[in-house]
Amino acid sequence: MVLNGVDVASWQAGIDFSKIACDFAIIKATGGKSYVNPHCDTQYQSAKKSGKLLGVYHYAHESGMEGTAAQEAQFFLDNVKGYIGEAILILDWESSNKGDVAWAKAWLDYVYAKTGIRPLFYTYTGVLNSYNFSSIANANYGLWIANYGTDAAINGFKQPSGPVSPYWTCLLYTSPSPRDA
Repeated sequence: MVLNGVDVASWQAGIDFSKIACDFAIIKATGGKSYVNPHCDTQYQSAKKSGKLLGVYHYAHESGMEGTAAQEAQFFLDNVKGYIGEAILILDWESSNKGDVAWAKAWLDYVYAKTGIRPLFYTYTGVLNSYNFSSIANANYGLWIANYGTDAAINGFKQPSGPVSPYWTCLLYTSPSPRDA
């Protein structure tokens, strides 16, 4: 079974999920220790109303708002508490500290300890193949890999050539964010 999904952030303000060919929506909620996506709840409610499966993510080390893993994890939890139990929780790993695997693992462990829910780890192939993420994979955190193959809006998912990961055997892919929706 293949599910089609999209990743949305503040760039997709006003998105109408009833017009998006996807099964799930993963929405940026927070970044660093102080950024909140001002459109997160509107996007979340639109996706929910349209019957989409849901996820929310935190962008680690948002530029100018960097914090410790614990600070950023708690900030994320404070801002998504209404979605816990309904949405997948995710760490978006692509910022300035992408080589600090221990930081990512600490964030994931913090969220798991506070919620009892194992968050996913989200990155792209270049990062995945540049660092040793075995500590995250061995702790049973799932992996979501961005697929940046096309930039077509409202087309949903297109099966990419799967990346190779020496650490995970089961991967989740998504298509690019719909910019024109």
